[in-house]
Amino acid sequence: MKTAITIHALAAALGALGSASAQAADGTLDPTFGAGGVAYMALDGVEGHQLAPRAMSVQHDGRIVLGGWRNKIIAGTPDPRMRAMVARLRPDGSPDATFGADPALPGLSVLPDLVVGTQMQWVEAMRVNDDGSLYVAGSCFAFGPMHGFIAKVRADGTLDTAFGDGGVVLFRGLQLHDMGVDSQGRVVAAGEHVGGTPQYRGVVV
Repeated sequence: MKTAITIHALAAALGALGSASAQAADGTLDPTFGAGGVAYMALDGVEGHQLAPRAMSVQHDGRIVLGGWRNKIIAGTPDPRMRAMVARLRPDGSPDATFGADPALPGLSVLPDLVVGTQMQWVEAMRVNDDGSLYVAGSCFAFGPMHGFIAKVRADGTLDTAFGDGGVVLFRGLQLHDMGVDSQGRVVAAGEHVGGTPQYRGVVV
């Protein structure tokens, strides 16, 4: 059975970005977007069961990009299997079939296992580049060594292997929560170092 996952607060965010239709009053759901003003993505119950966006951006062409995690439930264990994901919707709220490698799950790109052994891996921040590629930052932890990560994702949803190590840069002992890109294309991310005395310290990479 497919599980429909609401894209959290998407309609409200789009309204703030000026997407309100002439058919909808300010502050109300736009019925021309998604299903009655709300966009959904359906998982197949095999490759994934839950989607949770934690970051959102809009490309110059109006396509909507979301980052967060996908959880795959494994029978017989209560442990999570969250993997970092990026999803892209068309301006009308439908999944963008040109994004992601799985035709059964259009618009969804699940990143590979970034730190083997960690059960919770998720995107917390993103920036869209002019060519449609993305930088994403986030954290990997639980049941394995904690790492922060920055990854570059091509416009088709695949990792850009020319960036870092196969598309990813890892930072041991960190969690990364926000990021930016300066005028020279340099990526800056902020978060915290976990462990030591004091236990948490703010970091910028």
